[in-house]
Amino acid sequence: MKKFIVAFIILINPITSYCQHPFLQNLVGIATITFPDTPKVKSISGERFFVLNYHNASYSAVGSSLESGVGDLLSKNNDSAYNYFISAMLKKVKGKILYKNNISIQGIKGVEFGASGKTTLDQPFYSYHRLLSLNDFLIDYSFSSLDSIKKNDAKITSFFDTFKLTIKPSEIRQDNIEELAYKTGKIVGVILILGLIAGIGFAIVFIIRRIT
Repeated sequence: MKKFIVAFIILINPITSYCQHPFLQNLVGIATITFPDTPKVKSISGERFFVLNYHNASYSAVGSSLESGVGDLLSKNNDSAYNYFISAMLKKVKGKILYKNNISIQGIKGVEFGASGKTTLDQPFYSYHRLLSLNDFLIDYSFSSLDSIKKNDAKITSFFDTFKLTIKPSEIRQDNIEELAYKTGKIVGVILILGLIAGIGFAIVFIIRRIT
């Protein structure tokens, strides 16, 4: 009986610790995602990033919009926009891509990828992303950690699987712009670094200003 109780406590503890205070976050009025706890809002270059440092990991999400009045930029296909995002992010974190797969989320074509990089303390870290382009928005949500884990780890999939579109299928458009993707990718790289080092005493506002 005692062995059963101990085993039960060991089993239930990771579940309860992961889902103590779930927070449903709206993303630019077209989707939602649930964080394990309440994220902080970081406003950078006119975009709102949602970041949560939780149990030695960092969760983040952003819906980056294309500002009106820049119609002279050339519209490109989604694959190109995704590549621009990944390229900019990797450059910012001095990283490399570990894998990249095409995915479909509620009928929306996107990509899932993993990457490694280094913090400003030269510590290696690993991040796992899902990236979608629709309705003039680029949505990225990710999980990052100082430890390498499998892409199907429960911490990652539990977060990713909470993503839901909140608009009707008839309202969905999939066209985007490379410059938007590149800009957002650079800022996400900064967010990843800051999210992982924030817990060891660095001033996040100071570093954002310094990097950007």
